[in-house]
Amino acid sequence: MRKTKRLEHELRDLEQRVKRDEQNTEEQLRREQQEINDLEHSVRAIKITQLGDDMPTNNTVAAGASGKFLATPVGGVFTSAPAWASDNPLAVGSVDPTDPTGATVNVAVDPTAPAGSSFNLTCTYTNPDGVVATPGTLNVAIGPAVTPPPADVTAINISQLS
Repeated sequence: MRKTKRLEHELRDLEQRVKRDEQNTEEQLRREQQEINDLEHSVRAIKITQLGDDMPTNNTVAAGASGKFLATPVGGVFTSAPAWASDNPLAVGSVDPTDPTGATVNVAVDPTAPAGSSFNLTCTYTNPDGVVATPGTLNVAIGPAVTPPPADVTAINISQLS
């Protein structure tokens, strides 16, 4: 009788441990599935492209002019604005006010920037879960300053010389 009671008690303990292990396994599977879902919807990297038809050549901005650039998320969507930076103090970026996502930046190049130099434009983003996307970086050449055309003639002064 004692042996039976002891075996019944051990069996109940074993059943409780199995039930706890099953619950722990289910919870672990739920957490892992959530991590997979988060990764599937997270921005993993950023690609930067130059926009516009007025650029002299691709990835070039003339001294004294501005260029517009777009950050495209790879693997997800931006849920907040990415951060932009230029490594050249003569090329200053500001987020395009017409783009509420912050994914577009205008970079103004100082007229004194030497032609043939360049700047690295970098875009960074941290996902809501804290995972940092691989930054996008684009090397942009600085072209020669564009000389404005001469002003149109608006009047003629005629003088008699003799």
